[in-house]
Amino acid sequence: MVLRLTAAEAASLGMATERVVPLQRKRPPKRTGWANLGKSLEDIIGAASARYEQAGIAKVTKVAVPIVHLRDRSPDSPFLATYGRKSTVDFQGFIARSGDRPAIPIAFEAKSTRGERWPTDDDHFPAHEKDFLRLYETWGGLGFVVVEFASVGQIFRIPIGAVSSAPSMSLQEARRVGTLLPLGGPYFLDYLIGLRG
Repeated sequence: MVLRLTAAEAASLGMATERVVPLQRKRPPKRTGWANLGKSLEDIIGAASARYEQAGIAKVTKVAVPIVHLRDRSPDSPFLATYGRKSTVDFQGFIARSGDRPAIPIAFEAKSTRGERWPTDDDHFPAHEKDFLRLYETWGGLGFVVVEFASVGQIFRIPIGAVSSAPSMSLQEARRVGTLLPLGGPYFLDYLIGLRG
């Protein structure tokens, strides 16, 4: 997946305009695995979020997870650290509404898969993340998952209520229960399509 920006678009996002390089997924070396497979998806969501904020549509931010250093880095020893706590979800924020209606709170997770099945088991989509999104909906917010099926170049928004206890979700099921998200246009990836109001 390639995200192409004009110099004006890059400047509006605070990026350097001398040389605009498109976002591209590169296959990591075999030794690192696919832990960051969804990184380019997160980058696209971040660019879309910046556009939403500029347009006054929504304020959505990436949730940072604190890292605790276990040992100081010295020239002859590796840097050791661990996460300070379990993460909740990747993104949280609010969708603005017209008039004096209150904003809609949203929380979502970004996931990516190379195949035509998205693994929903606890190894790939931990139970604490699912529980957080379900609780978020219980309290009146919107909880969903943005899932990229990289093999076909399609991205879906899937409500957390549609994620079953099955170990995976097929591309066909995602098409049935989710919303296909358009790529391109003013928001790069319009992940809030149908939710604004």
